[in-house]
Amino acid sequence: MSSKAYVMHALLGNAATLGIHWIYNPTFLANLAKKESLFFRKQDPKMYEEAQPSYYAYPLAEVGDVTSQGMFLYWLTEALKKNPTLTREAYGDLIYAQIKPGGDYAGYIETYGHKLIINTLNQKMKLSLPIIPMEDDHLIGFVPYIATKQLGLSNARAWDLAQLFTSKEEYPACYEMFDAIIFGLEKYSMQEAVQLAIGKAPRRFAVQVKKAIEMKDTAAFVKDYAGTACAINQSIPIIIHLLYHSKDLKDAWLRNALISGAIAERAMLLTMILGIKQPASPDLIKRLSKKFLSISLG
Repeated sequence: MSSKAYVMHALLGNAATLGIHWIYNPTFLANLAKKESLFFRKQDPKMYEEAQPSYYAYPLAEVGDVTSQGMFLYWLTEALKKNPTLTREAYGDLIYAQIKPGGDYAGYIETYGHKLIINTLNQKMKLSLPIIPMEDDHLIGFVPYIATKQLGLSNARAWDLAQLFTSKEEYPACYEMFDAIIFGLEKYSMQEAVQLAIGKAPRRFAVQVKKAIEMKDTAAFVKDYAGTACAINQSIPIIIHLLYHSKDLKDAWLRNALISGAIAERAMLLTMILGIKQPASPDLIKRLSKKFLSISLG
């Protein structure tokens, strides 16, 4: 597989960990990992009940499927392959067509998706309601980054598309930081590339990403400098920590899983970058749902 199969690796990481996504109980996950694999499993409502606090969000997902963010990445990548000049408005139309009431998508819809639906219906029906601001701070802002990186498009294009859901200025700086890691891997080790890149982190993440590489104790780092929720001020420092301290892809997946919380969506960026040095095997890729195999491998 091409070392630049960014989207395929992102979807792979997402699918591998969907079965435990949004379980916020590290002790439960650690005990489960001693008995069985945490990866490529269907979400089990009984397990989610036992693992509380948790949020059982994907009852219809099969093994190899992805979260809603994974689906957004798939849809956007396919659309950009056909039309690299796709506008932000067209991106919104694309997502709305899938997640609207009666649309083809039959999975969980996050708050930013509901806001898009309401704003679009408001416009289409000329309801004259106040527009709901799109100020999301989750990893959805990296979906355009991964898609445009796969297709050789600019970070300016990624940021323009990302503003469908967010106005947070930290995203472009994060794109530059991850670019520095990606390009650094052409001649440096992962640890060297990460260490050289973190100076490009958004100012408000500076202390967190510095501690991310200094601290080996993951639980202590997460407790003191990150967190397990979906917001990027928590998830991005964790991803930097895992890139720096993990031995390989499976070690990174396990470490990420045992942190708990927004596991599958952190795994998208994590696996995208780890796949550059450690491309996934064909046997592992085959565990993805067949609908994703149309994605170009770069």
